[in-house]
Amino acid sequence: MTLRLRIIIILLLGNLFFLNGQNKDVSIENFRKKQFDSLKKSFAQGYMKSPQEHKKTAFLLNKYASTTPEKITAYKALGYVYSLTSNRDSTMFYLSNRLKLTKRYYPDSKEYNDALLDYVNCCGSFIDTTVITELLTSAMAKTDIKTNKEQFSLMCLFLGQIFFRDKDYKKAEYYYNRFFKLSEKKLPLEDFYRLKIDLYLAQNDLKQAKKYLENSTKLGEKITKVSLSSNLIQLGNVNYKLKNFKVAKENFLQSLKIQNQNKYKDLKSQTYLGLALLEKIDRNAIREKKYLDSAKTFYDDNLYTLREINKAYADFYSREYDFDNEILYTDLYTKVVDSINTTETIQTKLKLESIYQLKENKKQLALQNNILYKETKLKRLYLISAFLLLLFTVVIFWIFNKKYKTQKKLNENQFSLHEQTLKLMQENQRTEIIKEKIKAKMEERGKLSLELHDGIANEIASLKISISSEKELDQAKIESVINKVDKLYNEVRNLSHDLDPDNIADVEFSQLVNNLCLITEKNGLKTEKNIIISKNVDELDENVLLNMYRILQEAINNTIKHAFATEVKIDVIESEAELYLAVKDNGKGFSNTTLKSGIGIKNIQKRVNLLKGICNISNSSLGTTVAIRIPKNQLQMKVA
Repeated sequence: MTLRLRIIIILLLGNLFFLNGQNKDVSIENFRKKQFDSLKKSFAQGYMKSPQEHKKTAFLLNKYASTTPEKITAYKALGYVYSLTSNRDSTMFYLSNRLKLTKRYYPDSKEYNDALLDYVNCCGSFIDTTVITELLTSAMAKTDIKTNKEQFSLMCLFLGQIFFRDKDYKKAEYYYNRFFKLSEKKLPLEDFYRLKIDLYLAQNDLKQAKKYLENSTKLGEKITKVSLSSNLIQLGNVNYKLKNFKVAKENFLQSLKIQNQNKYKDLKSQTYLGLALLEKIDRNAIREKKYLDSAKTFYDDNLYTLREINKAYADFYSREYDFDNEILYTDLYTKVVDSINTTETIQTKLKLESIYQLKENKKQLALQNNILYKETKLKRLYLISAFLLLLFTVVIFWIFNKKYKTQKKLNENQFSLHEQTLKLMQENQRTEIIKEKIKAKMEERGKLSLELHDGIANEIASLKISISSEKELDQAKIESVINKVDKLYNEVRNLSHDLDPDNIADVEFSQLVNNLCLITEKNGLKTEKNIIISKNVDELDENVLLNMYRILQEAINNTIKHAFATEVKIDVIESEAELYLAVKDNGKGFSNTTLKSGIGIKNIQKRVNLLKGICNISNSSLGTTVAIRIPKNQLQMKVA
């Protein structure tokens, strides 16, 4: 990655980072925080112009940093100044520490991605590409491209650089194009063209390289004069290789003109060398020698340029049959090549050493972490053992103490217990006597109620039916007799029910249902009950409870008297929206006429209507089911 592009990325990431979240309203008491924020602001404003001078500011930031976010900021500042002053080891130290902190406290976050991008941008050239690729692809998989488009695009750029370094040019081009698209063309066009030019030159795709070089020369004010001059030199070299010699010469002369106008000297050596090669094609030895001498005069300490100059001189003197100078420049050419090879070997060695050291550091760190983990685990085991021992001691003491107190209390209460036992026996005797009396009274009242209901009431009902069937009587008299009989019948039933021992207001509704179940069992029916109601049912108005009780009572009485059933099932179920009452038997059922004209059925319907419910009576040879559904929101509660 070029220094220009690296600095652009540092500016892009750094300024956003350092100027984000500054607290303008710092309290006087918080001196440390005030100092930290002041140093952070000062560093952000000047570290790019004078990184060496701001190194002290970065160290002070690290000194005043207390919280994890502040420590991350300080490490970033130190990493930047060392990167801009070309101190590789210190750059790696601080930016890798920052990466570890963000990974620990802010994994898979924007902060972690920023730290990773800085680490790759400043240290990527001397880190194993496999490691960088793994870090970047892992981060990209966890990054939301919609909310973190800028970070994602920079990851694409770095991956493109890595694949370019590994000579995987197809992947490099894919990620370059993706970066440029996602960055919404915020990167200067000349830098994007530079990426593409380097990519195609590396593949020796001269036509594509020429295309982007020509495009770069048409950017006008969007490209610096230095870059324009450099690109024209490269375009000249490409046209020379494509044998477009005339165009190549125009490129070199145009570049030379820009250099002279702006007093640039660093690129003249390469320009004159290109012109000398073209004069060689034209076989103009005088001009070729003149351009070679100019190239040598403006030599800019670039070994690669010097190599080509010496090679061109050796070739020139060979063609001029000046063997002494040919040998001289051939020796100079060889020495420069050796210097280049030595330099490249040293750089490769340093890179390999750096990669090896990084791997060794990782191994050492993993070993230290393993030792630390084992020590922590051992300490934890010691603490757990000590805690369990203490807990065991406390439990044993508590058991013995409780046993002692219990024994003491038993001893103290043993005497009083004997006296209480005697009193309890006396009370139990009195209670048994009262129970027997109550039981006898209840049986007597129940028997009386049964006799009145099943004997007298049935007789009167029979009389009613017989009188109703007499067609000779006057209709008015018949109705009068029926009304009197109905009144007498209802009075007898009321008398029977009044003799019943239960009181709606004082007994839980579930107990009332249980009592009805007892009646069916006493009449020889196998009874299954399903009572699922809450205490809220008992808070309903007394009339509501009475109507529900009468509905169940009427349905059960019909089963006992008329169904000739052997089994009955009674359901009282409360749901969130309604109360469900049902009586189901396995009797013979009844006719549709009885269903329409039966008094008991009509009474059930009336009571259901009062409760604004729904009554469904199903009848078949397999039995009868009376099912009632009452909406809870229609039921009245007790008045406090």
